[in-house]
Amino acid sequence: MDVLWRKQKEIETLVLKHLDHVEESLSHFQESLLAYLDGDVDAAGELALATHTAEGKADDVRREVEASLLGGALLAPSRRDILEVIEQVDKLANAGEETLDYLLLQQIEIPESIKPFVREIADKTKEIADEVNSAMHLLFEDMDAALDHTKQIE
Repeated sequence: MDVLWRKQKEIETLVLKHLDHVEESLSHFQESLLAYLDGDVDAAGELALATHTAEGKADDVRREVEASLLGGALLAPSRRDILEVIEQVDKLANAGEETLDYLLLQQIEIPESIKPFVREIADKTKEIADEVNSAMHLLFEDMDAALDHTKQIE
C-alpha cells in the first residue's frame, strides 16, 4: 500500500508541476496579446517566445506523467482520468501558443472596434487559469469535480 501511495504522490507532484508550466504559459500569452494590441510587436514577440518555452516545459512534464501512468503507476481507471484531465489542461497552453503564432507570423491587424473584445479575452485568461488550478488540485481529491471543471473550461 505504501508503494501505491508513493506512486500517487509522485504523479500528483508531476501533474501540479505541469499545471505550473501551463499557468506560466497562459500568463505570458495574456501579456503578449495585450502588448500586441498596444502595438508593441517586439514585446509581444518576446512574450510569445516565453509562452512557447513554458508550453514546451508543460509538454515535457505531460510526457513524464504519461510515461509513469502507462508504466503502471496507479490503478487503470485513475490513470485514464488523469490522462484525460492533463490532456484537456494542456490544450489551453497549446491554444495560447497557436494564437500568438498566428497573430505574429501573419501580422494580423486587429481593428480598433474589436480590440476591447480581444482585451476581454485576455482578461478571461486569468479566470480560466484560476479554474484550471482549482480543477487540478481537485484531481486527487474529487475526480468527478475535476472533470466537471475541465469541461466547463473547454
